[in-house]
Formats: sequence, C-alpha cells, structure tokens
Amino acid sequence: MVGWSALRLAVVGSQGVGKSSLCFSLSGHFAKRGVSCTIVNMDAACRRAKYAPGLDIRSFYSIRRELRGGEGEETALQRILRNASADSVFRGELARIEPRVALLDFRGGMEFFLLEGNAPLLGNFADACILVFGSSSLSAGEGFLIECGRRLKKLSGIPVVPVLNKCDLLAKQAPRRTLFEFGANIPLNTSGEGKILRVSAIERTGIDALCQKIMALGKN
Repeated sequence: MVGWSALRLAVVGSQGVGKSSLCFSLSGHFAKRGVSCTIVNMDAACRRAKYAPGLDIRSFYSIRRELRGGEGEETALQRILRNASADSVFRGELARIEPRVALLDFRGGMEFFLLEGNAPLLGNFADACILVFGSSSLSAGEGFLIECGRRLKKLSGIPVVPVLNKCDLLAKQAPRRTLFEFGANIPLNTSGEGKILRVSAIERTGIDALCQKIMALGKN
C-alpha cells in the first residue's frame, strides 16, 4: 500500500456506471458519520465535475496539451497517469490531503485497467480500490464480477471491493448478454464465490454498508 496518513480509495468503472455520483453520495454519508472525506478528480479529460474536488489532476495536466496527432484520449490519459505517478509535485499534493478518506475518481473501467495493462498504476496512487459496475453488468454473472475484482487486486497489488451500482434500476431492465464481450479475452474463473455489494448512489441504499467496508479497510 501507499501508506499515506489518509485512506485513499481509487474509484474505477466504465463510463456511465455512476462513479462520480457514488463518490458524491459516499462523501455526504461519511460527513454525516463525522468522518472527513474529500473527492479527488483523476480524470484529466473531464469537462465538468459533478462535485467540487479537493484536488484536481486538471490543475497539473491538460488533456489538450497532452494529445498527440492521431491518438485517442485513452492513450493520452494513460500517459498522464504514468507521468503523475512519478510527479513529486502532484504526489506531494496528494500526500498532503487532510481528510480521513479521499475518493480518487478515475476515468476507465475494466477495459482500461485490466485489458490495457494500467492496473499497476492504481497502486501508485491509492491504498485500495472500489470497482464499480452498473446494474446491467449483473447479466454477466455475479461470479464473473467478483472474479474481475480478484484479477484487479492481483494486478494492482491493492485490495479491491467490487460494487454493483444503480441497483434501483434492476427491476426495470431487461437482461443483456453482450455487455462483457471483451471478457472472452480474459481467462477468468467465473465460479467466484461470495456476494457483490449492491448500492444505489441516487437512492443511497447500501451506502452505509459500503462505508463500513471502507472503514474496515482503513483499519487493516
């Protein structure tokens, strides 16, 4: 683990799973429990944050300046994260964060951190990780999602808590079978045991259980 004074949690997940909303909901819940918490924006390509970040990577790196001819944003973002992980100024600011919990809101889900080899970067910034899935991801099988968390833990070297967000929408959704087509490229054991934590950032259900799990990580 990074070993800084505060507990720093990387929050990762594919676009649209509700990472920023979950960060916002968690920070409010921690505040009600008397636990200081801040959100760090780790997405240099973010156009507009849904919260006031305690620290913003955009203050150090510009996606426009980093983009090179013909390459996409994901390539530039990978380079920014690699540079930031070795940047003593940025890491110094991250180390000086005072709240007890810092939620690092990353862009990118399994595709970015598992398939493209960026998982080790998480361990350079955070003590643990919340891997967020959208409710439609459940069609891939709960064991698959749990095993993805195990794989990310192995590659990043930090504890990973898989979370199923937007569970208030489960009853409204028809099953989807093609969400994890890229899963065929990962030799995962889909017979993972256990239950994935289910939450709704909007309705704030399951948030207390997630907060308790996060605080348990901080005691280890």
